[in-house]
Amino acid sequence: MRTIWCINAGEYQISEHFKANEFRCKDGSDEILICKELLEILEEVRNHFNAPVNVRGHSGYRTPKWNEKVNGAKNSYHCKGMAADFHVKGHTTKEVAEYLNKIMTTGGIIRYANFVHVDVREYRYRKGV
Repeated sequence: MRTIWCINAGEYQISEHFKANEFRCKDGSDEILICKELLEILEEVRNHFNAPVNVRGHSGYRTPKWNEKVNGAKNSYHCKGMAADFHVKGHTTKEVAEYLNKIMTTGGIIRYANFVHVDVREYRYRKGV
C-alpha cells in the first residue's frame, strides 16, 4: 500500500531535498499528487550520489489532461503521483538506473538518453537497465 498526498504546489519543503513545486505539472495546476515512497527513493538517490536531483526540468506529477497532451501512457504513474523523470547532476543515466536497480526490488525503472524514469508500482519493471 502506497501513501499518496494531495498537496498544493509551492516553494516549501516536502522532504529534506525537495520542494513541492519541483513535482508540479507543466500545465501550471496548483495541486499535485505525490507518493511518500517515491520521495524516499529520490532522497536515497540524492544522498547516494551527493548531487542535486532535477525533477523540475523533466516530469513529476501530470494531470490526466496534460498526460494526454504529451502522449503519456494511458495509465501513467505520473498521474497517480507515483513517478518522476529526472537526472542527477554530474552522473550518467546508466549510473543512476543501475543504482536504482540495486535498491528497488519492485517498481519501474526506464533509462532514457537524458533522464531516468522511476515509479513505485507494485511489481517489477525494467527497460534499458
